[in-house]
Amino acid sequence: MMLVGTMIKLSISIEDKTRYEFVIYDKEYVVLSSSGDKILVVPFQIDNNGGYIFNTKEYMFKDSYSGVYEYKNIERCPKIVKNAN
Repeated sequence: MMLVGTMIKLSISIEDKTRYEFVIYDKEYVVLSSSGDKILVVPFQIDNNGGYIFNTKEYMFKDSYSGVYEYKNIERCPKIVKNAN
């Protein structure tokens, strides 16, 4: 049973989702994952067509007990920037 749950969780890709948790500290970030008292966040941009671009090359860990959280439904799956090139 545990293996099935893990397989389902791993099969959901960042690119496949359209509902995301956002958090505001000094600026707004999208939350990609959480573990205990830390969250993995990345900055994002919105292009001219309203599409989201997640900059995973600039990821950081933040304290999950601070910041202002909000859920957003985005219209299309986000574009993922994985490296500096």
